[in-house]
Amino acid sequence: MTTLDEISIIVEQQKKFFLSQQTKPLSFRIEMLKRLQSSIRNHEKEILEALHTDLHKSEFEAFSTEIGIVYEEISLYLRKLKRWAKPNKVGTPMLFFPSKSMIIS
Repeated sequence: MTTLDEISIIVEQQKKFFLSQQTKPLSFRIEMLKRLQSSIRNHEKEILEALHTDLHKSEFEAFSTEIGIVYEEISLYLRKLKRWAKPNKVGTPMLFFPSKSMIIS
């Protein structure tokens, strides 16, 4: 099996997994963010080395412009995801009275 075939299989499996709705619950999303954060921490040295090899970035520059930003974004999402996911009440057109409208992110 070629690498391209393996990638195609993985992509198809991921599409099926996404369509299964298992990624929808907030608890799943939070857990995945925590796992991503942990994985980056566990491989930080290798990431820094790759950024140095590929882009000639110093450790400080690589951390401040690449890894540190990702850590900040993950922290922001972990703090605010529950609030962002709450249904947002919006006005309902008179045509649909007496129903209520909301946006569910």
